[in-house]
Amino acid sequence: MFPQPRGREGLYMSANVTYPGGVGGLSVDRVSAKRTFDATPEPPAAVRERTGPLLFVIQQHSATRLHYDFRLECEGVLKSWAVPKGPSLDPVDKRLAVRTEDHPFDYASFEGVIPKGQYGAGEVIVWDCGVYSPDEEAPWVEDRAAAEKQVLDGLANGKLSVMLRGEKVKGSYALVRTKDDKTWLLIKHKDRFVTKSDVTAQSSSVLSGITVEEMKARPEQMPAAQLVPGGESEVMPKKLGPMHAELADAPFTRPGWAWEPKLDGYRVLAFIHAGKARTDACRADRRAVQPAGVGVGAEARWLPGARVHPWREGEPALQARPRAGR
Repeated sequence: MFPQPRGREGLYMSANVTYPGGVGGLSVDRVSAKRTFDATPEPPAAVRERTGPLLFVIQQHSATRLHYDFRLECEGVLKSWAVPKGPSLDPVDKRLAVRTEDHPFDYASFEGVIPKGQYGAGEVIVWDCGVYSPDEEAPWVEDRAAAEKQVLDGLANGKLSVMLRGEKVKGSYALVRTKDDKTWLLIKHKDRFVTKSDVTAQSSSVLSGITVEEMKARPEQMPAAQLVPGGESEVMPKKLGPMHAELADAPFTRPGWAWEPKLDGYRVLAFIHAGKARTDACRADRRAVQPAGVGVGAEARWLPGARVHPWREGEPALQARPRAGR
């Protein structure tokens, strides 16, 4: 949502956390009675307890002014800033970020049209999402409770550094409070993801694939918890097969599905464990095998991909593989 004075219609309350100047810090149970949830498709206020990495989401919102809502999951809600110009991958750009009220965790996957007469009327898409971690003390904080504490400390101190792993926005960013408690700057740190390219030119939703201008009705909603890995740790399967494309009669847009270019190569699975990685080729007669007894978690994971070799003009081709070797 775009910045709004405290007490206005549509106010979202947050968990019991106090911030300087009173931004946030109100119980999520005290949702504004003026908000008509049977008239808007937006999810009602609620605190969600989860496990797994922390979520970030950036929603593009065509309200009175087109802007981007930058949200960080922490303590069951989404800490939120309205960024009028959107994020940048260039450290030279210092983007205004106005602190707004905390939003429910379920809002992270919200796409649709907020009706006229409701606060923030207009179209909303999930422009980007992924996982994040504070990175002031370490590149990545695996312990969720420790990560949330660092986030809260950073907010209280007026400087929060986070590592974002999204589809469009990647790398380290700083949120810096300036002249008052609601006025912040979103600044890209110098790292390997820096570019002069305008990332906001990538205008489609990472969920539905449509732009905010194309949003005319609420698409099928994906649960917010499905945007990031979650669940309890368990032993990985001894065998794991690759993902394969499926046949369809026509293109479609559905939650949980993504379109990707078909690369001329071999499907592979990369297994990461204890700081080491290996890849296994995946064919119809072979499935990748990993050591038994290894649990799912930050230190052990499978990543699907494709092994390709360049051919003429740098395009991948299967016939290039014998020349490149194994």
